[in-house]
Amino acid sequence: MAEFEAQTWCLNKRPLALRKTIEAYMEYLQGLQASEPERARELVGRGDGLRVLAQRGDVSGLADALRAMPRDEILPWFSVKMAQAAAAAGQARCLSFLLSCGLDVSLPPLKYLMHEFCAGMGSVARDAVPQQDVFNCIDAMVATGADVNASRKGDWYTPLHVACQAGSVAAVRALLRYNADINAVGDGDAMPLTLAEEAEANDAVPISESIVTLLVAKGARNTWRRNPAPPRRAPGKNEVDTGQTFTTSYMPMAANGAHDGVGNPKAASRGTGGGVEVASGSVASASVGSNGTGAGPVETAMRDLQIDSEGADEARCFDTEDYA
Repeated sequence: MAEFEAQTWCLNKRPLALRKTIEAYMEYLQGLQASEPERARELVGRGDGLRVLAQRGDVSGLADALRAMPRDEILPWFSVKMAQAAAAAGQARCLSFLLSCGLDVSLPPLKYLMHEFCAGMGSVARDAVPQQDVFNCIDAMVATGADVNASRKGDWYTPLHVACQAGSVAAVRALLRYNADINAVGDGDAMPLTLAEEAEANDAVPISESIVTLLVAKGARNTWRRNPAPPRRAPGKNEVDTGQTFTTSYMPMAANGAHDGVGNPKAASRGTGGGVEVASGSVASASVGSNGTGAGPVETAMRDLQIDSEGADEARCFDTEDYA
């Protein structure tokens, strides 16, 4: 009975809903670090404990922990880490619970949460997660603003691309309920059907339902081209792929052996002071400082709460590797 009371409390109180700005949460943690450093470390440790519970899919444990914590101490950083851990582990029921508790999917680090969940579904045993749980999870993400056709920066994959690549029939079926674009084109002309075909060709475990069959029945194609070009060989050493021919190129290298792809030496990405140079709009700090020592957990958490001063759509430091 107590288990259901805690879950009901969380669903009613929505403890993960943001009640102030990210800057305000950061100021709170900074103040706590200055006045009560031991308590600040304990708080950050509790956040990591929440992440572990989410990774295990322990909804009951999460409900009890969230109910016991003061509202001001449930930091956005905790929400992000819990959501990412649950998604990566394919914990559909747990992720649905977090969303019901007010998880804000508009936080920059959660921009591709649906992609992460679809990829995570490929890491669990087939049929280990009930289809209805997957439906409920995708329903909850869509209800909170997630887009089933969002293209991921870098490879331009949609969640359906990722689900097909992961070989998750449950995730594919859930996305098709929302009319996910079955012919979306990703990097390298990758389409959901081609990724599904590759996944099934490499799958040594017999499948009860074919993703390829599901997609073909919906009208999926394995190319967007009217007359597909024949496959081209990969460029050899010192050859540059111009899209039509291969030309030999001897590119000058920087001291670290890098170049920008067109012959210009490229500077090393890590500076001598321990910082990491990144493109503007996504400013990050290295976890190793100039003195060679790693940042403490509280400092890392405070850094994780920072956002770009210009309001870019990328958070300054919600680095998923810090607490992996």
